[in-house]
Amino acid sequence: MPTITLQVNDNVYEKFQWLLSHFHKDEIDIMHPNKENIAKKTTRKNKKPPHE
Repeated sequence: MPTITLQVNDNVYEKFQWLLSHFHKDEIDIMHPNKENIAKKTTRKNKKPPHE
């Protein structure tokens, strides 16, 4: 099953959760971020681009 990551505006979040709740557990799995994923995201944002 493919995995996607979305960043959702606070105004849309509840509606998005409502939509996802209509799928069966065999169709969709909501994975909450863990400390490891947050650390990777922060590291990527802080990396400087290589000099050209």
